Amino acid sequence: MLKIRKWKQKIQYFIYSKRMATKMSVFMISIVTLTLFCTIGIYQTYNKRILYQNIQEAASTNLTSVKTLIENTIESINTYSYICLSNSAVQQGLGMGGESIDDFRNIEKIEASLTETIAKIDLIESIYIFDREKFLCYSDKSGNHSLLYNEIQDYDWYSKVSPDGKYYVMYHCKEFFKNQDKVPGISFVRAIRGLDSMQTIGYMVINISQEVMDNLLLELEDNEFQMKFHIFADQNHVLLDTLEEGTQEEVQNLGAELIKEGKSSVIRPVNKIRCQVSVQESNDLIYTGVIPLDDVHQQSRNHILLMLLFAAQAVIVMIAALFLSHWYTRPIEMLMESMEGVKQGKFKRIEIKTSHYEVQNLIDDYNKMMGEIEELLDKTRRVEGQKRKADLEVLSIQMNPHFLYNTFDSIKSLFLLKRYEDAYRMMCELSQFYKISLSKGDEHIPIEKEVQMVANYVEIQKMRYGEGLQIYYEISQQVKEYKILKLILQPLVENAIVHGIHGFVENGIIYIRIKEENGYLHLEVEDNGVGMSERTLSGILQGKNTGKGKSFGLMGTIRRLSYCYGEEMQYKITSRIHQGTRIWICIPVEKLQR
Repeated sequence: MLKIRKWKQKIQYFIYSKRMATKMSVFMISIVTLTLFCTIGIYQTYNKRILYQNIQEAASTNLTSVKTLIENTIESINTYSYICLSNSAVQQGLGMGGESIDDFRNIEKIEASLTETIAKIDLIESIYIFDREKFLCYSDKSGNHSLLYNEIQDYDWYSKVSPDGKYYVMYHCKEFFKNQDKVPGISFVRAIRGLDSMQTIGYMVINISQEVMDNLLLELEDNEFQMKFHIFADQNHVLLDTLEEGTQEEVQNLGAELIKEGKSSVIRPVNKIRCQVSVQESNDLIYTGVIPLDDVHQQSRNHILLMLLFAAQAVIVMIAALFLSHWYTRPIEMLMESMEGVKQGKFKRIEIKTSHYEVQNLIDDYNKMMGEIEELLDKTRRVEGQKRKADLEVLSIQMNPHFLYNTFDSIKSLFLLKRYEDAYRMMCELSQFYKISLSKGDEHIPIEKEVQMVANYVEIQKMRYGEGLQIYYEISQQVKEYKILKLILQPLVENAIVHGIHGFVENGIIYIRIKEENGYLHLEVEDNGVGMSERTLSGILQGKNTGKGKSFGLMGTIRRLSYCYGEEMQYKITSRIHQGTRIWICIPVEKLQR
């Protein structure tokens, strides 16, 4: 009995003499090892019914996503077709009828309008126009391809196109081109009716290439179980097939059988491999999806098992940590209680004395960290304040409501005056301006695009104020690829036009010069406007006139540049009454993006 007591005391002393980290490590390793074996045993009894249910739900979701994608694609083409058939060149050309429609000038106008349309729409591969009897003209991104027939009555789909304007869709139709390697993925057919008479004056066929359809359908994000697709209308019209070679016909027959029986899924062997086969039907298409269950099980063993093991270990380790904290780490609990104040933003140093030197070191480091955090927070608040101010300024410049409202008023006036081409040109310039301005959220854009945005803005101003405004560009070729903070030049040009030229100078001239010199990018905007006195310029530089709006764009741009490029960014503004204004900005090239 005495020996047992001595051995017990020796063991207790041995444990007590070891570092807390060593004791916790040994204990944790033991718990984790035990947990590993238990988790593996539990996972072997995993309920396969739950896994199959997840597979079935995923299969249904994938097929629904594909179906929705195709339906949305067809609806998009439906919308584009209205744009095409309502085009003035198409309506006038087909509406003439008789020999007039064969006039090559009319055909060229129609083809030009079709080319312009498909150039803007990546989805459309080609558009073919027929009059009421034969092929008339086309526009095709992939080149010239011979049609199977010239007379429209020779096509099977001619009799299926509704004269009331309802469209007809064909999938992977081989009855269009002589070259069978050029079979479209989707062919959209619609009768063209005259806008005045509402009578059929021709027919339109819009083709989407098989490659485009494959890319759209194969880029689905959610395909956890690597489902293979087979989408078809019948044996001769297969829209998409990602199955392995030799299984297409088997899956196609199985899909048709499931549709006939009213089932959505079944587990069957496909090419001697046990698979989950799911099916849906919509718009004359049958959507079939195949998931090899062997692959799913393998994936489950490779991923789910690992996740379960780590989750089980994490839970048990947490429980063990709570137990050990009561034995060893009571001082740490006190430290954690003090840390709760951090959540309310109270970064106070604490005084806790403990017999564990590791914990005491932790407390000392914690106190030191609190001091550093307070300093960092103060610095962060200052930086964030500057950033928010700069962000508000750039937002105000980007979304200048007066420029947008005045431009829309000008467009409305042009329409009332029936100056449709000028209105269209102004809308294009406005669209291009805001497209570059938004830049997909990028804050930095190439200098070439920045200059293009200025050109768009100036063209709009010319159409508003007349042609008495000239702008000259002197831009070195080597600087065009540099990226700078966007919306730098446009506010300066706008300031020159609004406050220096318009209403003050009969023939306004603006010079924009950009070059690289001595490791710096030099940007210069100069005008021959009314200019400013030294007193007015001094007030602007000191921020005293921003309330009147005369220097908001100018000084807002300077502040944004200073915030982005730091103190190394330099600028200079010179101006004299009736002698114009010159703004010079210098940015280190090393701080520019490429």
